[in-house]
Amino acid sequence: MKNFFYFLVLGCLTTVYSQTNLSGTLSQDLTLITSESPYQLSDHLIVLEGITLTIEPGVTINASDTQQILIKGGAIVSEGTSESPIILNSTNGASIALKEANFDLSSFKYTEFCKSSAKSVLI
Repeated sequence: MKNFFYFLVLGCLTTVYSQTNLSGTLSQDLTLITSESPYQLSDHLIVLEGITLTIEPGVTINASDTQQILIKGGAIVSEGTSESPIILNSTNGASIALKEANFDLSSFKYTEFCKSSAKSVLI
């Protein structure tokens, strides 16, 4: 029984602390997949013209401080489902900025924008 308890605690800690760091300027299309979620912005993620960031249903992205996903000329496809929404968590001023985004190629479905502070999320 004692070994089972340690295994259970270790399993919970692994789930809580397992994350995929995300940052940089994309030079090619990128798909964020559910099996590597949650993602943690460790710095800005910039999507330039001609590049598409695709987010699979069920993905969670966490951001804090001044980190942001900056869609600058590129596109974002964030299409969750009612059963598996995409969750974008922002704390302490983090944001998703759609500056010069290619709205002809971008889409949002079942995407939740959550914030944990009084600061606004830029959309």
